[in-house]
Amino acid sequence: MNTNHPIFILTLAFLMGALPGLAATPPADGSGALTSDLPDRFYDSWLQQVAPLLSDAEHQVFLDLTTADQREAFIEAFWRARDTTPETPFNEYRERYERQVQGAWNSFSDLRDARAQMVLFNGPPRYTHLVQCKLLKPLHLFYFPRTSYRPGPLTALFIGETSKGGSTRFGLWPATAHASQLLLDDRPTGESRAEILDRAQEAGCFAGQEQVRGFLQAALDTGLDWSQVRQRLGWMPPDEVWLESFKVDLGQGSPLEPTRGATFEVDYSSMVGGRTLLQGVLRLPAAEISSSLERVAARLDGASQGGMESSFLLTGLVEPQVEARTQRRKEDRPVPPRQLFRQRFHIDPARAKAEESVVLFFHRDLEPGPYDLTLRLQDPLGRTLVRDHRQIVVPMEVTRDAAAAPPGGMEIIPENLALLVHRPGIQILPMPGLHVGTTALDVVTVGRGIAMVRYGVDGKPLGIDSTPPWDITVDLGPEPRPHEVEVTALGADGTVLASDSLRLNAGAHRFVVRLLEPKAEERYEALVRLRAAVEVPASAHLERLEFFQQESLVATLYQPPFVYLLALESPQQATYIKAVAHLSDGSTASDLEVINLPGAVEEIEVREVELFVNVFDRRKRPVNDLEAANFEVTENDRRQQIQKVERVEDLPVHVSLLIDSSSSMADEMALAIESALRFFETVLTPEDQASVVTFNHHTRLAVPFTRDLAWLSDGVSTLSADGGTALWDSVIASLHYFGGLEGKRALVLLSDGDDQHSRFKFEDTRGFAQRAGVAVYAISLDVGWEVPNNDMPGLSTTGTAHVSETHAWELKSRQHRRRLERLATETGGLFFHISSTKTLDKAFQAIEGDMRTQYLVTYQSSIEGDGFRNVELKTEPRRLKVRTIGGYYP
Repeated sequence: MNTNHPIFILTLAFLMGALPGLAATPPADGSGALTSDLPDRFYDSWLQQVAPLLSDAEHQVFLDLTTADQREAFIEAFWRARDTTPETPFNEYRERYERQVQGAWNSFSDLRDARAQMVLFNGPPRYTHLVQCKLLKPLHLFYFPRTSYRPGPLTALFIGETSKGGSTRFGLWPATAHASQLLLDDRPTGESRAEILDRAQEAGCFAGQEQVRGFLQAALDTGLDWSQVRQRLGWMPPDEVWLESFKVDLGQGSPLEPTRGATFEVDYSSMVGGRTLLQGVLRLPAAEISSSLERVAARLDGASQGGMESSFLLTGLVEPQVEARTQRRKEDRPVPPRQLFRQRFHIDPARAKAEESVVLFFHRDLEPGPYDLTLRLQDPLGRTLVRDHRQIVVPMEVTRDAAAAPPGGMEIIPENLALLVHRPGIQILPMPGLHVGTTALDVVTVGRGIAMVRYGVDGKPLGIDSTPPWDITVDLGPEPRPHEVEVTALGADGTVLASDSLRLNAGAHRFVVRLLEPKAEERYEALVRLRAAVEVPASAHLERLEFFQQESLVATLYQPPFVYLLALESPQQATYIKAVAHLSDGSTASDLEVINLPGAVEEIEVREVELFVNVFDRRKRPVNDLEAANFEVTENDRRQQIQKVERVEDLPVHVSLLIDSSSSMADEMALAIESALRFFETVLTPEDQASVVTFNHHTRLAVPFTRDLAWLSDGVSTLSADGGTALWDSVIASLHYFGGLEGKRALVLLSDGDDQHSRFKFEDTRGFAQRAGVAVYAISLDVGWEVPNNDMPGLSTTGTAHVSETHAWELKSRQHRRRLERLATETGGLFFHISSTKTLDKAFQAIEGDMRTQYLVTYQSSIEGDGFRNVELKTEPRRLKVRTIGGYYP
């Protein structure tokens, strides 16, 4: 599922509408949530989620609104009034609040819980502890060593109340409460806080953890109420001058007249994978646009705001009509979801002055049927230029013939715009997960004239499909590995009309933007259609996609489809089009296409190879003073030119802990948990990220990559051993999870090496690991066996242990360890065989030392082809020992 929901209202409303257990009712702790009688749960859910921010006056104004258009306008103005950095292009306040809503949901799955609201305010706590005993009500302690809004630590206590149905909801411990309310029998006892805590300690409520009592005492002494939380953490509402301005702009509920001379037209000119592509065309007098830009320039006095000074915001809502929704429900058919969308148009003031009118485009792909369409266009100062509401009927099929769009000289008139949208295009939809064997590709097309689709894998043609919808399947083979699938749209005469390619099995963290149109091999004149596809990491949030012509920002889109029609500034000259996608964490991905070049351009692929290298002297001590001249790299026996060598002891690491939780690990599980907790606490730096994956006969992502030690600790502490073992499947799944992450990456595997239920074999895992580029540190847990080692008693890092061969199971265990050792060696990691309870921590320490004492050797490969490439790295002086990967697949 694609998580493209870059504006807060979309995140909250669709989240609340789709996830169970999130009814629009106030939290049990009375923390200020507001309810309404709105018939539309979309907006009722939004009220619930922003309740901590809403003032009573704001709430009442919102309830008095009568149309969806007015409510959308309120939401935009509501966030603009809270923007703490109006000089920047984006509302960081809104984005931070949105991220913390997601964090609160991930932690508690119920945003009515007071603990979730505290996470919403302040992010995840550094320390948590749940107190459960026969004397006290359930208590949950949160400790924040510091906050972004006040100096010093913050301790909060939440007290659980159990309903008749058996569910427990937690409320914030109020400042005015008496300590007796902590007791299950909360009748007043006359005891002081200290006496009640003494009694709780005697009853074993703190399980011998004196620090828990200390945190509880601090929370009782502090005491918070929600008004204090809001004030101390900086979430108080702004002054309400903006409300008066909003009501004036609203015209006391009556629709505003659009800008004089503005027109708005809707066209249904193409199909997209069985859905109809709606194209909206807004045409405004250029004089009105120039006047708005002049007012902005006067207000800013020439200061730039990252392009926002020329940004016109279009907010739209496409909603199935009430009668259509009712009819679909009667027929037991799914109701098309409402689509709320935003798009920014960045208009060059000089160009606006030179034109008679300015034309703005937007696109939505919709199921056939009747809809209500509401639009609102605002200038950079927030002044409404156009407000339009109309009923539309999206046709099931586009019937008019537009087979031949004129190649150039196209004027911006509705007929020619319709022809342009008919230009053929093709796209393979993203396919997350790991795919082997026969796999169906989800292919969609746009435009007219496509008679056939040719497809292939890894440069090898597989077939041609001539029957839409394009039901294409490919055979990826039995071995899990990355693949490049290609599709090409052909005309009836075999002419290539459009093409696309997609990388499968690339990993859960792959973040890529692809410019589907324009293409370098085509010629473009007055207008060009820009179309992009974005692959977003599973745990990430796409904030926006920007289109550029040269370095000029022309449009910002916040939801798919990412389609825009661009009038070229100089059609006769070569120019480049760029698409840049932004995640909410600040990450970016881009793609660029140069068009209208005078001649053909030959593309040359240059592959940059990075090797993480450990170097030791004869005493196995790290050597840390080498330079580029000390290294020599050969690939398939051909010497390579090294570009740079650098020490990477401080480079952040992504490390995943893969823990065997099958029944065969029952005796070792307590040890594994204890040492894993110490690993997170002592080895990871604040810049590192870690994840926890567990496996028995199934693989489970217990904690995704995070820097939150409390979350990691919780994910490990709750492990238990049961079920069978699917070791190799789990290693492949874990390595696949790294896909898309850059830099130092390590998989730490804790297992006895046994495998009973895997679909894949060891050789499959070995091949996948060589392609993944992740160092595997394999720890064979075999407590109780004594394995002599002169370097580190109880720990073997050099090979298999000497064991008795009198039992078949011992021979099998030896085979397991040999495989784990081979996997570690070939990926540049280490193998450990644990023989006593005292050595697991030493293994973790050795892993840390290994990751922090590496060189990064970078070179450009001169080898062509797709086969496995053997890599050999030598040092000068030759007496030094080197460890790195033995090769890789390009």
